[in-house]
Amino acid sequence: MRLLEFQAKAFLAEQGIAIPRGSLVTSVDSVDSQPFPALLKAQVPVGSRGKAGAVRPARDVREGRAAAGGMLGSVLGGFGVGALLCEDAVEHVSEMYVSMLLDQASGWPLLIACPEGGMEVEESAMRAGGRVLRRKIDSSVGLPDYLVRYVARFLGLGRVQSLRQVLDGMKEIMDKCDATLVEINPLVQAGGGLAALDAKIVLDDKARFRHADLFARLEAEQERYLLRARTKAEALAAKYGITFVPMNGELAVISDGAGTGMLTLDLIGDLGLRAANFCELGGLANAETMTRAMEVAFADPQVRVLLVTLIGGLTRMDDMAEGIVAYKKKTDIPMPIAIRMCGTQEEEGRAILGREGLDASTDLGSSLERAAALVGSGRP
Repeated sequence: MRLLEFQAKAFLAEQGIAIPRGSLVTSVDSVDSQPFPALLKAQVPVGSRGKAGAVRPARDVREGRAAAGGMLGSVLGGFGVGALLCEDAVEHVSEMYVSMLLDQASGWPLLIACPEGGMEVEESAMRAGGRVLRRKIDSSVGLPDYLVRYVARFLGLGRVQSLRQVLDGMKEIMDKCDATLVEINPLVQAGGGLAALDAKIVLDDKARFRHADLFARLEAEQERYLLRARTKAEALAAKYGITFVPMNGELAVISDGAGTGMLTLDLIGDLGLRAANFCELGGLANAETMTRAMEVAFADPQVRVLLVTLIGGLTRMDDMAEGIVAYKKKTDIPMPIAIRMCGTQEEEGRAILGREGLDASTDLGSSLERAAALVGSGRP
């Protein structure tokens, strides 16, 4: 779950990291009560807002109203702009980049820093001679003093303690909230200390069960300020923590791994078909996960046929079959479905499906041909 900027900055402020004074405005008239000079920033979960004209300076109310009128109701990255963050324009000396992201291999946070930040951080890193610092943070040790001092010198900072507060706060967000990314760009020197002028935080959707109330609050805020309403399928996928990608075709796809899923989508295109959506179960799925994935897939009204393609490694095919059967019994509707099932407990899985009148192939090509026939006929 990617947070909106005002949400991310609230997390930083809770950790004592300085942010500009600001508030949300949702109409042109509400700009009148804001202090100026200011920056008005569209609150949408997309990058490169500055390049897209979604971050605009305003010296006075007149310019603020013009900026708000140009941004509110516009569409950026598929999201309608329903709110702007109106912040004080902060005088600062320099701009830097710092982030922590989850290293998938080790499970530890990876600290990344660059002495030049801002909109063109990639180009800035190249101008700085490739000066980008990357250090894994051993979770059993945390942030030792020597590392903070090293990063401070790398960034050209004399105030080590100010940087310590920023890095400690970022690490706390990673640990407490199961964040996969905490990014400050730019981090600036202002008012004798450090301040975060922009921030991005991404929370791990698979940790939703540990933070149910937090996710519910953040999602309610986003639905209030984003004009693009989530579809029923997207809402269910978020509720269940299932990876879901909406598309614009008629054939839904469920796989138990991203590699299998990507191959299947390529082959669907080769057959001249169009995918409606894609659900990934992950490597340790159970029967309930399968049932929920089918609920998500069929919640998309454009879906005519479902293709389930499974390779049982860690996932047991008898469990997957139980999940498919559970959905069939729960909905009691004809099942326009093609199934590819092979791997762990595949014979048991096919037997479970057979008792319910459902066939499963061990061959991906055969299951794709059946899916194509179902799409063509419109019948299960």
